[in-house]
Amino acid sequence: MKKFRLFCLCLLCLPAVGVSAQVMDKVLDILGTDSQSAVAGVKTDTDSVTLDKVREELAAARLNEANLRMEIEQMRLVTYAADSVKLARQKQRIDSLRHQTKGMPVVVEEDTLFYFYAKRGGLTP
Repeated sequence: MKKFRLFCLCLLCLPAVGVSAQVMDKVLDILGTDSQSAVAGVKTDTDSVTLDKVREELAAARLNEANLRMEIEQMRLVTYAADSVKLARQKQRIDSLRHQTKGMPVVVEEDTLFYFYAKRGGLTP
């Protein structure tokens, strides 16, 4: 049993040895190179032109976003107005049906709770 444990421990430690060797190689590569040689000269003219282009694109994107938000708000208001008109018509129709249709009251201890105007379950009003 102890041999099996020792064998498992060796198997677990095996990848760690390879990783530490890779880390050491990378550290030596980084420390061995000159940090100043990798930096290339950048022209300030191209940076300012690129920065201006990016600013123009950002302004255009902001304007586009504002337009889209305005359209969404207008669509929401139209939908709300249509829903409120539809709801008012439904209430008016229900009230007119209540005047035409006689409902059956639900009475508990001589107190009317509500009226049934349509069939509920297997019972008619």
